[in-house]
Amino acid sequence: MQKGTATPADAALAGRWSSRLSGPGHPARAQPITGALAGSGTVIGRTALSRRALLVAATTAPLAAACTTPPPEPLPPDPLAELVRTARADTALATALGATETAAARTQHADKLQAEVDRATPKVPGTSATQPQSTSTPPAPPANPTREALVTNLQTAQKQAADLAVTAPTHRAGLLASVSAGCAALVEALA
Repeated sequence: MQKGTATPADAALAGRWSSRLSGPGHPARAQPITGALAGSGTVIGRTALSRRALLVAATTAPLAAACTTPPPEPLPPDPLAELVRTARADTALATALGATETAAARTQHADKLQAEVDRATPKVPGTSATQPQSTSTPPAPPANPTREALVTNLQTAQKQAADLAVTAPTHRAGLLASVSAGCAALVEALA
């Protein structure tokens, strides 16, 4: 028997299945190869694929690929990240001056702000949960640290935190107000 020719058993099977598959509620489906179709069309298993079906599949495949959504745009930088850098710089300056209480307070501010930045930043797939999101290195203290420079930095940090607290969501406003009040207290302690 040649490949692609139908036998009487195939014709009987085709008749049985075609009545079940093309009845009410069932759309017309590809029929098993019989008679005139035995030598034409593309054969997949025991079903003929017509040229029309092949052309429809070939034209709709690129359309389906074009309908995918574009990748999301990167998020803007978190405004608290600048406060984290400022707090770390103030810690280095206070440590260089020997103001350990100020350094400890600003370290706490930096840690709490960094925790909020890490919480709000979406996790990147493939990174471990224990790996910290930020890899910033602590800044080096200035060459000639002065108490006035530290007070000026603390006043600037207080103003930045207070300004952000006004426009920040409520869950961040409390943290920012606390940092602002802490900086004000440190300015008073150093004065």
